Amino acid sequence: MPKKNNLTSKEYWAKREAYKLKKGLKDLKKIEKELADEYKKAMNEIGKEISNLFYKYAKDNNLSYSDAKKYLNSSEFKEFKRDLKSYMKLVEETGNDELLLELNTLSMKSRISRLEEMFYQCSKYINEVYESTNKRLQIAYSSTIKDNYYQTIYDIHKAIGVGASFSYIDNDIIKEILAFPWSGRHYSQRLWSNRTKIKNAMVEELTQMLIQGKGVKETSKALSKRLDADFKNCIRLIHTEHSYFMSESTAKAYEELGVEKYQFLATLDNRTSEICQKLDGKVFDLKDRVVGVNASPMHVHCRSCEIPYIEDNYSTRFARDSKGKRIEVSSSMTYEEWAKIYKIE
Repeated sequence: MPKKNNLTSKEYWAKREAYKLKKGLKDLKKIEKELADEYKKAMNEIGKEISNLFYKYAKDNNLSYSDAKKYLNSSEFKEFKRDLKSYMKLVEETGNDELLLELNTLSMKSRISRLEEMFYQCSKYINEVYESTNKRLQIAYSSTIKDNYYQTIYDIHKAIGVGASFSYIDNDIIKEILAFPWSGRHYSQRLWSNRTKIKNAMVEELTQMLIQGKGVKETSKALSKRLDADFKNCIRLIHTEHSYFMSESTAKAYEELGVEKYQFLATLDNRTSEICQKLDGKVFDLKDRVVGVNASPMHVHCRSCEIPYIEDNYSTRFARDSKGKRIEVSSSMTYEEWAKIYKIE
């Protein structure tokens, strides 16, 4: 068996948590880059839509608000309807009821203004960014929950020097964790709420620009600024939700292995929040754990985590209470070797 201080050492567990976080953030960085590319692409396409509106209907390089509010002619309206019908089919496949309701409302109109048609086209690009982001995050967060659950069990087995049977985390449990509205809404709802905000901001910005008689370049620049702010909000959301899923899957592993207490661990530097400073080092019963009260994330971009608070008799109690065949987990056993023994894919 390894030295007992591995079990009770704050430094040991801090290193294990740092390793897990670094591993999880690697996937998030990839999503961030892909998201940045998609935002840039969306902004380029929106810029083209604004240019098209001015190109088609501007007089002497100036497009008045009243001209933009004029209705599409018969052929333009038919083309709009065809595009809308095709897009609605794609949205139906995603099961996004909120977006489908928006499109159904639009499809009921017997006339569409030039401005409404442009809003629709621009919204499509924003919707596509959020739809692809949502799909990527579902895959990434599911992997985070699964990987962190098993990594936590491995870390405790390794610290004790003994491994025993445990419950595998299945897709139903993962879906349950993903769907739980820990901050009032689950991550997908928060993501789409962000989408609605940027869409409304876009409509407001474009309308004001037309009323004020601003040109294409100025309008595009203002919208780009709005989208850049939205991108940063989206990244904050992605990281905060990731922290929650790390924390939740860690707690699930503690519960599975009979760890009854945990210690709050803050990253202490000049950026540490006051609330995390106050909680640092405090010990709580697992049954009393509440995210945002005594468990991370405590706030947006929270870098705190929880580590097991293991008492001296835990090794003996674990060996006595564990069911199934026990194995020796040496200090040199890698996660891959451990996972192979327990048939974890």
